[in-house]
Amino acid sequence: MHNTNEIIGRMKMMKKSLGVLLGSALAVTMLSTGAFAKSSENFSDLGGLDASTKMKFDAMISSGAFDGVSANWFGVNDSMNRAQFAKAAAAVMGLPVNTELRLSSFTDVMYTDTANGYALPYIEALKEAGVADGTVNGKYDPTAKVTKEQLAAFLVRMLGKDSEAAAAGGSDPTVSDWAQGYVTIAKKWNLLDNEGAANFNGTWPASRKQLVTSAYDAEQLYIQMSKTSIVSAKVTGAREVTVNFNKAVDGKQLQVTLWKSNMNISAKAMWAMDGKSVTLTTDNALDAGQYAVNVAGLDAATAGRTQQTLLADDERVVSLSFENTNGMIANSVSTALRVKAVNQYGEMTNLPANRFNAFVAGKAALDLSKDDEGFLVIRTDVANNAAVQASGMLTVNVNTTDNSMTLTQSFKVGDAPKLAAVRAHKISYSSDSWTLEKEGDTATITMLLFDQYGNPIDRAQFDRSELMPSSINPMLVLNGQYVEIVKTGSAYGVDDFFETDGGPRFRVKLVNSPVENVESSIDIYGGSSSPSRATVSVDASELAAK
Repeated sequence: MHNTNEIIGRMKMMKKSLGVLLGSALAVTMLSTGAFAKSSENFSDLGGLDASTKMKFDAMISSGAFDGVSANWFGVNDSMNRAQFAKAAAAVMGLPVNTELRLSSFTDVMYTDTANGYALPYIEALKEAGVADGTVNGKYDPTAKVTKEQLAAFLVRMLGKDSEAAAAGGSDPTVSDWAQGYVTIAKKWNLLDNEGAANFNGTWPASRKQLVTSAYDAEQLYIQMSKTSIVSAKVTGAREVTVNFNKAVDGKQLQVTLWKSNMNISAKAMWAMDGKSVTLTTDNALDAGQYAVNVAGLDAATAGRTQQTLLADDERVVSLSFENTNGMIANSVSTALRVKAVNQYGEMTNLPANRFNAFVAGKAALDLSKDDEGFLVIRTDVANNAAVQASGMLTVNVNTTDNSMTLTQSFKVGDAPKLAAVRAHKISYSSDSWTLEKEGDTATITMLLFDQYGNPIDRAQFDRSELMPSSINPMLVLNGQYVEIVKTGSAYGVDDFFETDGGPRFRVKLVNSPVENVESSIDIYGGSSSPSRATVSVDASELAAK
């Protein structure tokens, strides 16, 4: 009879591994299913699963804990060796895995092993968590099949039920002595059963189906039994921290706050629909340093970890690219190009324009600013640049002021600008309630204007008569009887469509009193593209009282 060490490498669930379980993201609940494309539908041998079992397979496959033995075959009735199981177990437990590891604590686990070397980091993660110490003589035995009783021991220890298993015992003649209590408790919690047989047959290899369904059930049971805890908190944006919990919580009852050096950092909380995570968006970009997340409002009897520290880096630019992909620019007194500057989080950077330099035809650009969408906007006078007119080409260089990123491209000078597209952008109201409340209230609708080459258009091109105000035509199309488009004369002028600083916009004014709250829509025509619609809210609350 083999002892525990010989069968599962003393898969002991010590206190520190319970801490890892409590403080780590569990595979199904915390891993984003959107990050993995696969589900049971990808495997032809999973087509006959009942709805409940299919749901478990979908969750475990999409989480990345389990995959098929080939691209379209899961191997539902196959066994799983200890190397394969190590990867699945680490994922189910949410253990941190250092995929850069190349040396193992076990003499029979080698990175160069073409069959099982991939499992080295996962085996080490289990060892670090105190879940697996190997078999005998410093070996892990990665090719050995995982048996049903080994699986029972893992599941019970995952739940922290070691002492309960030791007291339970058992008398199944097909189960090893060391595993009797584990099998008894696994069956008690409906994680495993005899599958219609008289005995458990503990030394038989566990099927991949048993591994998937029992791991899912154990994870769900663990979540139910555990206290509500933060499992992770990390910086996910320049102004964003995401906090994950081990189970769904009522965000309305909790206060999640962000701190640095004992100072509360102002942030708005947005809870996920499933209640398992909250995103804190700060007013300003996070500086480098250590922060802490604190959760208040949990019942003391059910509260686990309510604080978590995290590290933030200063925001930095990791890529620069021109929005224009056709290599053409208009021949204009105010030719503009938009540059997309992306930070380490994959966002448009929050860094201001003065953290960048822009050079056009070897000279500093006339203007470098940021627009409402976060693009850098470079403006220059192409029409009056003799060298550019002679060559028909314009070379533009953009770089960060610390020279960590640079971008250079040459553009061909085309025709004079033409308005090709208009897009409604943002709406703001003269009242503080985000609606038109009383006659005379106005709403300002900002626009984005683009020329035939996809580059932005600004006021200077209208002031110099390269473009005419008549090329923009907003029209009321829904509940237009309540509002009117503001214009200073009988026809639209440049001032009707632009702020003095060049930003395109127009205004609508409330002129009539609706008897109930309505929305008025305006279609904005310009160029050859389809109209862009803007909708303003009209509140009847004050008007009806007149």
